[in-house]
Amino acid sequence: MKNNAHRDTVTAMKLINFKECYLMTSSMDCYVKIWDKHTGELKASLNINHPLPTIWNITKDVMLDGKKRIVFALKILDVISKKYSKELSFQELR
Repeated sequence: MKNNAHRDTVTAMKLINFKECYLMTSSMDCYVKIWDKHTGELKASLNINHPLPTIWNITKDVMLDGKKRIVFALKILDVISKKYSKELSFQELR
């Protein structure tokens, strides 16, 4: 039996990083699929016309995502502080 990634032409491919590295593909068949980069195993399949995925075997490290958001927010605050430090009150700087 022949197993194809999509029923129609693949329109996009992108590497994504969750806990592991995956390959995400999309197609005109309205599906977005996520594959294990190393084994080629299908990990997730989503039809954009339906609210729930047909397959979802991916775990995401929520703590790592939260840490990245905190570091990003701190970088933004640092840039704001450097740019507007003379215009900010003591309370705002703190």
